Amino acid sequence: MRIAVVTSLGIVNSVYRALPLRELQRAGTEVLVDDEGTAMVEGRLRGFDVVHVFRYHERETRRAIRALREGGTAIVWDNDDDFSGPNKLRSQQIHSQLVEMLQLAHVVTTTSSVLAEQYRGWGAGEVHVVENYLPDYYAAERPPHTDGLLIGWTAAGEHAYDLKHLRIRETLERLLAAHPEVRVASAGLQLNLPPDRYTYTEVVQYQQLARYVGAFDVGIAPIADIPFNRAK
Repeated sequence: MRIAVVTSLGIVNSVYRALPLRELQRAGTEVLVDDEGTAMVEGRLRGFDVVHVFRYHERETRRAIRALREGGTAIVWDNDDDFSGPNKLRSQQIHSQLVEMLQLAHVVTTTSSVLAEQYRGWGAGEVHVVENYLPDYYAAERPPHTDGLLIGWTAAGEHAYDLKHLRIRETLERLLAAHPEVRVASAGLQLNLPPDRYTYTEVVQYQQLARYVGAFDVGIAPIADIPFNRAK
């Protein structure tokens, strides 16, 4: 069997959604990773048995997928985030694109029952929930530290709403004031806490994330009750 994985290595989600399909290579399956979808839109994936598309839904993608499907290729489309949002016009545009993409795919995979029901309601024929799993190297040894208790948060830009509306910065400021042994670290979002008690890291590569998080004594993952987070 020949399988093509269409993904973008610039999206960290692809590491734990699309790239695990490479494991099929160990069982003798031919797996091609199409970075940025260039091979797909250029028509170089004809003849593959299955094309697995992570997240792409733009016009060029839909045109290429339609051609592949007409040529007898099975299409799997995968996404793990809720694309609907507060921008009504943008949401309507994305909705129409997703509806067409969902109807083109033979199978749709996603991470949560919330998204699965959303996609079924938008016309997807067959939807399966496939959870995220961590690779073996996430069992990395915890790096030692002796300077107090470290509270950590890894949060990309999508968590800016949580930071503001859950008043996370204010809560951590109170903790720092009440407990001199506490320090805080964050990756992704800048919390603007006192620099003598706080360490900010702009980017942590996925391969190093386990060791970074492993240094925390307490890891937090606060999320507000909004549609985007309910779909996680």
